[in-house]
Amino acid sequence: MGQTRLDEPFLNLGEAAEIIRVTPEYLRQQLRLGRLAGYRIGREWRVSREQLDAWLTMLESRSRVS
Repeated sequence: MGQTRLDEPFLNLGEAAEIIRVTPEYLRQQLRLGRLAGYRIGREWRVSREQLDAWLTMLESRSRVS
């Protein structure tokens, strides 16, 4: 895989998955279910770094409450 620049404002699913160590398929499922915000450009999904961070923060806060 190529090197991901952490300062990129938009990431493709492969880059986002690599950063948070999940599969691109898992992120695609979360996008389709509306759990993660993203943008579909043609056949590809893009996720902003800011949205990815916000989603992870939300997941983290949920896991602390449980």
